[in-house]
Amino acid sequence: MTTNQTINVLMMLVSLKGSCTRAKGANATAVEAAYKAPGGYIDWMNTCSYGNFRMSREKLTILETPIECGTTIITNCDICEYDADAKLHG
Repeated sequence: MTTNQTINVLMMLVSLKGSCTRAKGANATAVEAAYKAPGGYIDWMNTCSYGNFRMSREKLTILETPIECGTTIITNCDICEYDADAKLHG
């Protein structure tokens, strides 16, 4: 078992764009604040693991990934397909 590790996090923040969106989703700034704020998710994870698992505040990267809304996303949510789209935006 590995202990005392600090991990770097790359997070894809997926949002839909186009005809089937009703409300704007979360944005990277709000998500980053929820993780990095005192008492936020990073602190919670670090405390919950008794310090054996640490998320790096400096190496948290949030990639906003807008995906065109359409039949493919609604009927066949294949994350691998959208991973390629995310790489185009990152």
